Amino acid sequence: MFEEIGRRGRLGRVMAVKTLPDPREGLDYLIEIMCDFWSIGPTVERLYDAMVLDPEFAQALTERNERRRQHIEALVSRIAARATHLQVRRDTVDLIFALTSLAMFRMLARERSPKAVGALIRAFVHAALDQLDS
Repeated sequence: MFEEIGRRGRLGRVMAVKTLPDPREGLDYLIEIMCDFWSIGPTVERLYDAMVLDPEFAQALTERNERRRQHIEALVSRIAARATHLQVRRDTVDLIFALTSLAMFRMLARERSPKAVGALIRAFVHAALDQLDS
């Protein structure tokens, strides 16, 4: 089931985010992929709603979600390779992880198109990344 939904949502593109030469472009692409995925229809939302009813299913979905965090960590580490404050990097990863979640997408998409949601998320991610350099 996960594979079929991932295929329909074109999640296979996620593997390309780490290979882009510019990690900021990688994050932008990840945001685009996630907004596309979250907007494929109610099937994805129902999957996440089902987590409440089935702890094993919740664990499997959580593990899949953590893959997104790993991609974010890799990209942020490349961006902030010189940043000495590890906690700031962790906070940035956590923030980007939250911004690219289904819950955030749901909240922002109520009155916005998926493309507009992506632009808004990108703006906040860029602001967070700029803080790494200061």
